[in-house]
Amino acid sequence: MCSSVAPRLWFLTDRRIREDYPQQEILRALKAKCCEEELDFRALVMDEVVLTIEDGNLGENELRLGMC
Repeated sequence: MCSSVAPRLWFLTDRRIREDYPQQEILRALKAKCCEEELDFRALVMDEVVLTIEDGNLGENELRLGMC
């Protein structure tokens, strides 16, 4: 994380992002670009992704899930 007041970018993916070389490079490049642009980069790694977006916010359970 580059800044605690920066806008946040969520990147949702499966476990291959940490295991396969091409995906690792994509993750590295995204983190670097977010740092350059002063965005708070968050990666959420799951096998199955189910999410709710309300009023442009990623779900209501962010604090309860410990993702903040």
